[in-house]
Amino acid sequence: MTGSASVVDRAQEIVAVLQDGRPFAEEKARIAPEVLAACRDAGLFAMAAPREVGGVEATLAEMFEALVVVAAADPSAAWVALNSQICARLAAAMDPALWDDVYQSPLGPFGWSAAATGRLRQTDSGYILSGSWPLMTGVLDAKFAAVVSLLRQGEELVARQVVIPTSQLAINEVWQNAVAMRGTGSHEVSAADIFVPAGMVFDMAPPTRIDRPLYRCPPFGLVGAVNAAVPVGILQAAVDSAGSILRDKVGSIFGQKASDSTALQELIAEAWMSLGHLRLGITSALTTMDELAERREEIPLALRATVTGGPFQAAAVARDLISRLYTRSSRAAFFAGHPLERAMRDIHAVGYGLETIRPLHHDVGRVAMGLDPVTPSF
Repeated sequence: MTGSASVVDRAQEIVAVLQDGRPFAEEKARIAPEVLAACRDAGLFAMAAPREVGGVEATLAEMFEALVVVAAADPSAAWVALNSQICARLAAAMDPALWDDVYQSPLGPFGWSAAATGRLRQTDSGYILSGSWPLMTGVLDAKFAAVVSLLRQGEELVARQVVIPTSQLAINEVWQNAVAMRGTGSHEVSAADIFVPAGMVFDMAPPTRIDRPLYRCPPFGLVGAVNAAVPVGILQAAVDSAGSILRDKVGSIFGQKASDSTALQELIAEAWMSLGHLRLGITSALTTMDELAERREEIPLALRATVTGGPFQAAAVARDLISRLYTRSSRAAFFAGHPLERAMRDIHAVGYGLETIRPLHHDVGRVAMGLDPVTPSF
């Protein structure tokens, strides 16, 4: 990471690199080497990592804004970056004696899989991990990853996050046949009786050893911030593309310009306004959470629910509007590689990717009904 500019500024500085790297990602189903290097240098893989390990330690609002910029240029790169933040943040909970192993310069990317499909067995000296995870973003470029696994405690199965070297995982390269978010390189991985030191196994919301604002925010605040950014960024790219198309398009056999169609004007207006409301609303909620953490004040349950539910609302709104823009814009959008065609593919893939954390959305509904969330440390 170089320079004193904010992570948002650094994200804006590499937009051209991100855009230029998309053809490679589409062809190879993997993030382009120059994009990987640019994201590392900008600190995008380590926004949630503490300064002690060379991380950015950005605010939640800064992470959201930076990833919106990245997602508008290359959603796959943004997805690799957002998945990196879970392992990056765990440095604040990890014994510093283990930092040198996991947080090697240059930082990231880090893998993550939220599917609780692994199994842990406790031993006298640590844990034994086995299982398979259907998708792990960026695993071919990550040296370490966090996976969610289940540990039996008496009659109960409890979820744990396990940090492991990716060199110990078997990688089944399935992503070459993906039709969306191809640059994420989200391959299937598996572990067969891997020994894991006790210091590499964490609760889903572990207490941190570092008492600074970012680490006073609930972990699911981080999940809400980074996951909301990608659908918002994809919607931004779609609105920009549709607007430029419809501005000059002749939209009917009678020669009417598309820009003179009130129906299309209303659609663009709706998309533009929805984008603005999403972006401003999420930023406002995250800024409030950041400020409360700075002042050591309690973060209200309603605010935690608003932030946690942000990705699901953003994905639903973006999916609907992009679908409508795609069908109403131009026949050019039906060809592979067109910005709206890519946005259409990518937003549906992002919606699928959020399914692994869908229980958080259910908890938002519980809070809205005046009930307590089920997820610990919501």
